Amino acid sequence: MLSSYVRCTSYADGTKVYVNYSFTEDYTAEDGTVVPTRDYVVVR
Repeated sequence: MLSSYVRCTSYADGTKVYVNYSFTEDYTAEDGTVVPTRDYVVVR
C-alpha cells in the first residue's frame, strides 16, 4: 500500500505493477511514475 488508494506489487524480475483506485487524483510514485486515476501502470 502506497496510499489509501494506490497499491504496488513487485515481482522477482523487478517488474512493478501500480494500481490507482482513486476516482479523483492521479498518483506520482517516488521514482516519478505517474499512475492516472482509475488506471494501472506496469514498470519493467
